[in-house]
Amino acid sequence: MAGRTILLEIAAHVRNTAQEARSNVTSANNLGIATPYRGVTYVGTPSGLQSLIADIVVVGVADGVRVTPLIPGGETSLREALKLPVYA
Repeated sequence: MAGRTILLEIAAHVRNTAQEARSNVTSANNLGIATPYRGVTYVGTPSGLQSLIADIVVVGVADGVRVTPLIPGGETSLREALKLPVYA
């Protein structure tokens, strides 16, 4: 709708390799510590997450994205993956 901003929320977990990221998520699920999430999820590499976000915006699926950690404590790796500044 005109005049509205659409944000897509993505629960994500990133590591240097997609295999490592998948392994982390599997372990977190087995331990019951992964954040339950029924929406869009991304598990893979930082560059893959950056590409996904760019594609979402370029294609017009959404005006922007909100990325939340799929595993508690994953904020730092997401911040680094997206090259976001750290605010004190």
